[in-house]
Amino acid sequence: MLAETDGDHWQFRRDARITRLFATVGRRTKNGIPYLAPELQLLYKAKEPRPKDEADFARTVSFLNPESRRWLTQALSRVHLGHQWLRLLEDS
Repeated sequence: MLAETDGDHWQFRRDARITRLFATVGRRTKNGIPYLAPELQLLYKAKEPRPKDEADFARTVSFLNPESRRWLTQALSRVHLGHQWLRLLEDS
C-alpha cells in the first residue's frame, strides 16, 4: 500500500493525483506500534465496501480530526464521486 511514492509524497495506487506527505501516512500507538493513518485505510476500503468495511467506517469516522476528514472527503470525491460515505462525512 505504501510502495507508491513521488519524492516525499505517497501516491494512491488507484489514482496518482491523490497524494499525502509520506511523513503523515503512518501513526504510532502510545506503545510505539505503527499503523496506517485511518483515512488512508478507509480510502482503500471504499472501493467495494463489505459489511466489515462499513462497520470500520462507522467506528472510525468520529475519531478523524478535521484535516483527516477533509482529506478523505476530497479523495473520495475524486475517485468515488457519489460514494455513500461522502454524505456521512458531511453529516458527522
